[in-house]
Amino acid sequence: MEAINSHAIDLFRSLGAPWLHFGFTPFTSLDDSHRLPTASPVADRIVRLIADHGDSVYPAKSQLEYKMKWCPTAVLPEYFAFDGGISPRSLWSVVRVTNVL
Repeated sequence: MEAINSHAIDLFRSLGAPWLHFGFTPFTSLDDSHRLPTASPVADRIVRLIADHGDSVYPAKSQLEYKMKWCPTAVLPEYFAFDGGISPRSLWSVVRVTNVL
């Protein structure tokens, strides 16, 4: 698999791709400095529980380790927001979009 990915990266470079995005890895590298004062304490607790104990449900840590071995030049935080506050339905939508379950 690694050889295929290395070949793909070389191909993208030869085509002049300025950058390659490895995709979103949810529930990793959570940083309190990015938390907004309006953040939902409930959503924050759920996300942190998944980040800390959710390896059996979603292998985020191993996915992040795999991506980091390629020595990325930029790692940008990505966050989600809920218009009008969080609800069970909106939280379920995030779970479905990120393929956590």
